[in-house]
Amino acid sequence: METKRASALNSSLRELAQQDGQAWAAALRASIVAEQRPAAGGWPGTLSEARARVQGVVRAWTLSNHNRRVNAEQLDEVTHALYASARDRWLASREPEEEDDD
Repeated sequence: METKRASALNSSLRELAQQDGQAWAAALRASIVAEQRPAAGGWPGTLSEARARVQGVVRAWTLSNHNRRVNAEQLDEVTHALYASARDRWLASREPEEEDDD
């Protein structure tokens, strides 16, 4: 059973991860649009990229929370929260795909 302390940790980290996921999707979209390509289709990010990004989120959170530790289960949960947040943001803001004129 999850303790209140672990629950607060998960909630706090999850919120930071979701914010980072939103920023990731927005930055990726801006980069694609800057290349004059349509920001369309499915979410182009990967769980491997999310794992790399979440390391920064956890590091920042740890420093601001008296070096509290994050276990593997929490890290996995936060990674999936970041990925889902980015994917959802992408899907909500993507451009419609162009239809072929064939």
